[in-house]
Amino acid sequence: MAVKLKDSSYEFAQRLVKDGKFVVDEREDWSEHQPSAQQENEFIEKHGFNEYRKWHLGDDDEERENTKAR
Repeated sequence: MAVKLKDSSYEFAQRLVKDGKFVVDEREDWSEHQPSAQQENEFIEKHGFNEYRKWHLGDDDEERENTKAR
């Protein structure tokens, strides 16, 4: 697996933090609040993979384009 940092997603995350659009969670709170696979699929259907990719800092270039595995 060749996961690389996506500069565009990193810059997007920096903008969110700068704009105060974040929540400080306690340790492991994310596991209780993460979207289900169905919610992710619905988001992708509504907004497309370009928007979905913004929320992921890593990109696995060994996976096919426009898949969640990528």
